[in-house]
Amino acid sequence: MKTTYAFKTNKVHLDVGGHKFITSPPTLTSVPDTFLQSMFSGTTRSPPDGDGVFFIDRDGDHFRHILSYLRDPGRDESTQLLATSQHAGTT
Repeated sequence: MKTTYAFKTNKVHLDVGGHKFITSPPTLTSVPDTFLQSMFSGTTRSPPDGDGVFFIDRDGDHFRHILSYLRDPGRDESTQLLATSQHAGTT
């Protein structure tokens, strides 16, 4: 069986709490009504710094789990992590 992959040409460079990440706009905007979706969909986009890097003042260790979920939302572990973090933020 032949698999076809679509590669994104637009890269987004992120600095999340000192951790560097590279991803694509479609990944960051894949879940509607989120901070990342609004930041990178053009509605409330913050400008990057002089090096083209977007700074997000959050924990980079935690952000890698969020980015993993956005890249592969079907994974059970990622879904549980996202659900847990959403509930933790509402208390």
